Amino acid sequence: MWCCVEKDDGTRMEDSIVNSVSALPETGNGQGKEAKEVATQLPPAKSVEPVKAKPATPVVPAKPDFGAFSLLIPTRDFASLGLVLDTTSDSRPMITEVKPGAVRKFNELNPSQSIMPYDVILALDEATSVKEIGEKLSSAEFPTAMAMKLSRPRRLPVHLCKIKKAESLGVKLEYRDDSMGVVIQQLNTHGLLPRWNAENLKDAVGAGDRIIAVNGKRASSPEIVEMIKEESKLDFTVLKY
Repeated sequence: MWCCVEKDDGTRMEDSIVNSVSALPETGNGQGKEAKEVATQLPPAKSVEPVKAKPATPVVPAKPDFGAFSLLIPTRDFASLGLVLDTTSDSRPMITEVKPGAVRKFNELNPSQSIMPYDVILALDEATSVKEIGEKLSSAEFPTAMAMKLSRPRRLPVHLCKIKKAESLGVKLEYRDDSMGVVIQQLNTHGLLPRWNAENLKDAVGAGDRIIAVNGKRASSPEIVEMIKEESKLDFTVLKY
């Protein structure tokens, strides 16, 4: 996630003075004339200049709860962004930790825009692939600032139940022993998850999303794969990008 004074009845102050004087009756002894002369000696009513509203202080929009957003990170005097990445997905390196560096300093100065673990980097300046982003991060020479496009996930509960133990999940998973969860690389036409997607179109899980817990348990990638094979009831916590 930029006045003249009036009476309550709308009559100007200077108008009310003139009207009250002219209403005085003319008399034979000249009292009415004296009253008019007194009125003409009254100082003119001062006009009030309109008060100009101060310009509103620009508000920096906060980062979204989920979805894509872009930031410009100052990198002058820093040798590193301080990001630890999980590069299991070829196209979406995911941030797992923010160490001392340009990004942590940016977070301290801009708490409403903080970059956090689980955010994935879609682009770093002109770099978009894992290889290009890695080369950019390891470069010996940093520019004064870097443009980052990121995507923040929404945590999505997915509840599946196998009719038969051997029933397929219907996905191709991508992972390494040190991965944070398992990445959904591809969905098949048939299987538990494609069927769940068909019944939950607004929350459909897609390629690039991650399963980070099964049945409430955060486990290593090999353990998650084993649980998917062995358990009949599967309650996933999915990071949906």
